[in-house]
Amino acid sequence: MIKQTLSEAITYIGWIRKVSSVPTKLFMYMYEKYAIGLSEIPLEKRNRYLKKVGKKGLDRDSVFVLTIFNKIDELAKIEMMLSLLGEKIDCIIDDRTY
Repeated sequence: MIKQTLSEAITYIGWIRKVSSVPTKLFMYMYEKYAIGLSEIPLEKRNRYLKKVGKKGLDRDSVFVLTIFNKIDELAKIEMMLSLLGEKIDCIIDDRTY
């Protein structure tokens, strides 16, 4: 189900990229790269994380990620964000370090 949702989101992102301005295209490209990276995190880990943080925590993390997207100057930093999220899910780092 999540892979289908991500696939639909990526298709939608592709459509938006065709009609968007350059900054919007860059933002959407980063988001697409992030969404693909999220789909590579095993489903059981994602579900465990969602149960742990709940809707409120997920909303906070989503706002944080979108804020970081607006400040990123290199696409390679998306990979670092995904790596840090994986470590946060595995409880290797805490919210403050993330």
